[in-house]
Amino acid sequence: MSNFNLNIKATNMDLTADLRNHIEQKISHIEKFFKLNPDELIIVEFEVEKITGEHHKNGQIFRSEINLTHKGTLLRTESTQEDILSAIEESCDEMVRRVRKNKERKIHLIRRGGNAIKKFLKFGRE
Repeated sequence: MSNFNLNIKATNMDLTADLRNHIEQKISHIEKFFKLNPDELIIVEFEVEKITGEHHKNGQIFRSEINLTHKGTLLRTESTQEDILSAIEESCDEMVRRVRKNKERKIHLIRRGGNAIKKFLKFGRE
């Protein structure tokens, strides 16, 4: 995670070492989708929050939010669950889906552009 700048923020709760390690482990799964140059940087802002208020009378509600910025692209996920670990799991899984989809979209556009160039060059020969 040398090119990952991970900022973890906890609101209305304590950020324990176990929770921090769990978050770092989940975020490290995203790294395999990026082929990074040494000068590229990915900024990951991770926020976990315990929601308090009048409308939550029974049980605790936890929120997990991830903002990932890379080359001007912002990907954002959010999850609200009754368990902090399940909220983290759900938001990390959604972020992996979004990163994979974004990568596949870029590859698809490059291939479409290459096919268009080939068709244009073949048109001139016939």
